[in-house]
Amino acid sequence: MSNFTPQQLQAITTINNNVSVSAGAGSGKTRVLVERFLHILEAGKKAKKPISAKEILAITFTRKAAGEMKERVRSSMGAKLAGDMDGFWKEQLVELER
Repeated sequence: MSNFTPQQLQAITTINNNVSVSAGAGSGKTRVLVERFLHILEAGKKAKKPISAKEILAITFTRKAAGEMKERVRSSMGAKLAGDMDGFWKEQLVELER
């Protein structure tokens, strides 16, 4: 995780609490939320307590922003498919649609 401020990193890596991300336009809110979403899934997988994409609630202000965030999550998951030996990311892509 590079090019994140300390506050952004804290929002991404804090997984045992709910987080609200509030900042101005173009500040990287969507990028932080996408990284947080993926981090939660990866942390669950590493801890052998898998969390499904359908169990994560991410709320944005507009439908357009929600669509953009979902597409970025989908794209990031798709990029992880190449090294997906156990099918985890393939399953998460399916669950993302629920």
